[in-house]
Order: sequence, then C-alpha cells, then structure tokens
Amino acid sequence: MIQMRLGQSARGAILFEAILATSVFVVSGLAILAMLDQAVSRMTAIQQAEEAVDLARSAMAKIEASLATPESLNGPVDPMEDQAMDSGSIGPPMLSGQDARWELFIDTEPSSFPGLTLVSVRAVRLDNAGNPDESIAYELRQLVKLFEDDSSHFIEAGPGLSSTAFEHAAGGLP
Repeated sequence: MIQMRLGQSARGAILFEAILATSVFVVSGLAILAMLDQAVSRMTAIQQAEEAVDLARSAMAKIEASLATPESLNGPVDPMEDQAMDSGSIGPPMLSGQDARWELFIDTEPSSFPGLTLVSVRAVRLDNAGNPDESIAYELRQLVKLFEDDSSHFIEAGPGLSSTAFEHAAGGLP
C-alpha cells in the first residue's frame, strides 16, 4: 500500500509540473504578444507624427516658394494631392492608411523684421468623427517673405541677360 501511494504521488507531481510549465509558457507568450502590440502601436504613432511633420514642412515650402498662399493651404488636406506627393517616396508607405485625414491650420502675423511675416503651420490628424486629434499634431513656425504679387519676385531673362547672369540675379549662383 505504501508503494501504491508513492506511485500516485509521483504521478501527481508530474501532473503538477506539467500544469505549471504550461501556465508559465502561456503567461510568457501573452507577455510577448502584449509587447509586440505595444511596439506596433508606437511605430504607427511615430509614422503618423512623421506624416504630420512632412505635411507641415511641405506646406511651409510651398508658401516660401510662392507656389501657394497661406489662405489656399489652410483647411483639410486633399488626399489625392497627399497621395501624389507620397508616390515618389523611397521608403515604405505610411501606415496611417488611405483613410487618414489631415487638416492644416495656417496663421500669419507681422514680425518685427521688415518684409518678413511669421507663418505658423499646424498639421493635425482628424479622428473618425472629423474632430482634430491633438495627440497627433505638429506645428512649424518660421519667418517667411510673402509676396503680394506672385510675378513681382521673378526675374525675366531679357536680350542682354545671359542665362548665367539670370541665374545669378535670381539667386541661383554665387
């Protein structure tokens, strides 16, 4: 009878050890899955922040180059224009997806420097309800020379102005 008890307790110990090992395996697997989920969430947030920076910088560049006015860029970002801008990119596509909606808030105010205007460009991602999600936003502030008449800052090459002199006069060459 004593031997029978020893055999039963050995089987019970093996069963307990198997249950314990399985539960440790399951808990460690769940911990790894939770870490992976958190890493993917952070990566998505970083890519959305990069997209906000890219939109704000692109808008500021268009304003600086007089390709657009602050008033024309203020408001929702056209997804087709944004997609066309991304088509030439080298890196992977943005994870925010095709349904990502962005809005630009552009403010201008006079500066203490003559001829320069302080331009603030804020890119904000819109949530599914169309409300700004302030956790995914980027603001860029810069002094810019705004032109009232778009043609006033272009220099046209005349008959006495060579292309090298034209580039130098336009600021292209030293």
